Amino acid sequence: MTTSAVEFRRVLGHLPTGACIVAGLDSHGRPAGLAVGSFTSVSIDPPLVSFLVATTSTSWPAICSWGGVSVSVLSHDQQDLCRTFAVSGGDKFADVAWTPAPRTGAPRVAGAHAWIDVELKREVALGDHLLVVGQAMALHTSGSASPLVFYRGGYHRLAPT
Repeated sequence: MTTSAVEFRRVLGHLPTGACIVAGLDSHGRPAGLAVGSFTSVSIDPPLVSFLVATTSTSWPAICSWGGVSVSVLSHDQQDLCRTFAVSGGDKFADVAWTPAPRTGAPRVAGAHAWIDVELKREVALGDHLLVVGQAMALHTSGSASPLVFYRGGYHRLAPT
């Protein structure tokens, strides 16, 4: 039995994911980035993280050669920002406030729930995506806002239990 792409997407859409912006600097030092819903921890020792990037991404080739990225875990009120970074092309950082991450200098999005400064370690092609693994060099969370969650095709906010 073969799984259709439509059925695969529908069923896997029932798995909530975080909404993050992976950002870096291009060869001219300009900020560039993309939205990902696949960010996860890999290892505590050493502190490794990973995320997936579509092989068709036009943003990833611009930033991966820098050697480091910043991952901004978006707050529940940053839905519009996530939508902006989810589309291809254009200056996604126009009108976006950011500060450089302490180790890599990659852009940290203002107002994010948390950020992780990542030194890139490995990239593996898997199907129509690239698995990117990096080492967390610095990180912080504000802890004050609820993170943005993507579930069944829409954005949601976590409610305390």
